[in-house]
Amino acid sequence: VGPEDLHELALFFQVLASGSIADLAKVEWNDYVEGERLMHLCRASLSLRCVFEEATIASVQAVLELASFCARNPRAVYREASWRAMDLAFILATSVSRPFNSSSTCWLTVFMQLGLRQ
Repeated sequence: VGPEDLHELALFFQVLASGSIADLAKVEWNDYVEGERLMHLCRASLSLRCVFEEATIASVQAVLELASFCARNPRAVYREASWRAMDLAFILATSVSRPFNSSSTCWLTVFMQLGLRQ
């Protein structure tokens, strides 16, 4: 796997994690360990190449799948993470459709707008 395929790999891991949480045979809390392991693999492969420098459609899809996984996970610790991941996915999606400058001032204005909303 090359560095250009890391976000596609993250999407693959996250689709597998979402499939494992949708398994109706799992009833206990510790049955979701495999899905959480795959989720952490997705997060690791997303972090190996910065999503802010070059956002791709695969990275947006991986972060959206991550948000839906966190929202559907029965553990309550993932509720806040699902909203944060969804917000990050929306920011990344706007940068894919409208390319930013390579300067950090564009991202600074996005984070300032987020601070004003909160």
